[in-house]
Amino acid sequence: MVLFFRIHRPNRGNKPTNQSSFKFFPLLALAYISSRFIVEPDPFWRLPLWIELLALSACTGLLISESKICLPTKKLALLTLYLCTCLPWPASLESAVIFGMSQWISAITSELLLICGYPAVQMGTLILVDQQEISINNACSGIRSLQNLISFALFFSLYYRHSLIRSGCCLFFAFCLVVLFNSLRALTLSLVSLEWGDSILNDWHDTIGNFYICASFFCLFFISWFLSGEEDDKRESKRPLNMNSIQLPKVVSISFILTVILAESLVYGWFSVYRKNPFEFDWFVKDGPHVSPLDEGVREVLQFDFGHRQKIELSQGYAADVVYFGYNESSAAASLCSRNHPPDYCMAYAGLSLVETYAPLRAKIGEQTLQFLHYTSRQESFFAKPNLHVFWCSATLDGRIDTFQFKNPTLAEKLVHFLSGKLSFQRQVILISIPGERTMEDAKIQLLNILPKVVVNR
Repeated sequence: MVLFFRIHRPNRGNKPTNQSSFKFFPLLALAYISSRFIVEPDPFWRLPLWIELLALSACTGLLISESKICLPTKKLALLTLYLCTCLPWPASLESAVIFGMSQWISAITSELLLICGYPAVQMGTLILVDQQEISINNACSGIRSLQNLISFALFFSLYYRHSLIRSGCCLFFAFCLVVLFNSLRALTLSLVSLEWGDSILNDWHDTIGNFYICASFFCLFFISWFLSGEEDDKRESKRPLNMNSIQLPKVVSISFILTVILAESLVYGWFSVYRKNPFEFDWFVKDGPHVSPLDEGVREVLQFDFGHRQKIELSQGYAADVVYFGYNESSAAASLCSRNHPPDYCMAYAGLSLVETYAPLRAKIGEQTLQFLHYTSRQESFFAKPNLHVFWCSATLDGRIDTFQFKNPTLAEKLVHFLSGKLSFQRQVILISIPGERTMEDAKIQLLNILPKVVVNR
């Protein structure tokens, strides 16, 4: 509302409204109601969320066009883009940005450490300094800072009535500030870790991060204020909005109100009928003699409710790494991390390149059948054996969530499944890494030998 009252222009007086545009309202209303119906059972499916917001924004724009309020189309587009910043990015785009920014931050930090006199060597998102590892993980990649500063850049551009060119400049400076201050944050954290150790780093980690976040915000604020000029304010009138002159046609206003009420009534009425009974997993991964907690950086990214890792001794001096974590029913949003963070994405941040074999493995443990995806390290030659095998199992209680797409359902089948009630995102994940040169068949045999040692029935 603050931005709307800030960017509107004087009322159009007796200028006729654009009534021809209202013919698109039924299509937009149908898109909004349909997407609202799909979002309710699965509020984390990102495509319907975007369709819902864009359809509702377009309906609002048509409502404004039928009134005597003059809101420039460019400003309305920027306002809609600002509202879109509250939605999660597409998973593929988000993963690509995280990976790219992690590489950049690691490269810049290693160069700054060299300038400071430390023999730093970059390996993926790891920095080695005298045999000490410094990791730039997902939480330190700057993706959250980038998303927040993009939102603030759009807000300041609308508030200060920037032109499109100046709005683009503001977004560009927001990206530059993210790279600058996240590099400085990573450098500061690295210096603290190298000089005083990890115990002091844990005490100051959040304080240092919050300091650079506030610094980037204030810098963006002053840049936006500096970019605002008198000519921008002269193009936009400061005359207050006369609420008595809006004069919406009754058909338009009633159609808009009924669309919103109809969408909420249908959603509430339909899904109140379907109430799923709670279920619990009847298997878990037990603690072994070599169990340890998961790294704090992994916990910050995946936000699991419980989990641990352990080592299982193998032949020839090797040890398998078993990672186990899970999500309760109350952690639906965090549960999706296990869907959007498969091993080939996660381990890429540590400089490991994995290849999916597209040969899923089903392992029966008692009465349970666990489904694993198989990843291997890249082979140096055609006849070489991979020196690392990774098996990933992401198990859910709700059968309508088919993570690995074994059945490959159509979009229509998915929609029918979604409309049968709200989804349950309770989830357990097992990640087993088996080192050593092995064939794929040998690695699968080794996995089947490991599972009875760690997976037990309740």
